[in-house]
This record gives sequence, structure tokens and C-alpha cells, in this order.
Amino acid sequence: MTLTQLALNRYILETVKGGKLPEITNNEKVDLDYLANYFDNLISEVEKEKGKTHFLAFRLNVEVNK
Repeated sequence: MTLTQLALNRYILETVKGGKLPEITNNEKVDLDYLANYFDNLISEVEKEKGKTHFLAFRLNVEVNK
């Protein structure tokens, strides 16, 4: 994920949380599938490890030079 994608995802979440529809131009591409897939993978991993451990740590990689 690039820093721009991360910032746009945050914008979408904050806007929707506020009960508004986000306004995105054609120049801004928001990859919500990537974000949903990321959280699906986290949830799957937590469910798989449930009962085996008390703590899990995950890392989000962000490319800042793109």
C-alpha cells in the first residue's frame, strides 16, 4: 500500500463514519478492495490462532516513495 492509498482510505473511513458520502475525483483511485482484503486476512489469522495465544502482532507496510 502506498502512503497516498493509506491517506485516501482514511479519508473514506472518516467521511463515512461522519455519515456523509465521500467525494472522490477521477484522479484519485481508492482501492477499498485492498483494505477489505487486508482486514479479512487479519480476522482469519486471529480466528485461526484463537485459543493458542493471548497476543498477536501484525505489521502494515506502507511504501512512502511512490
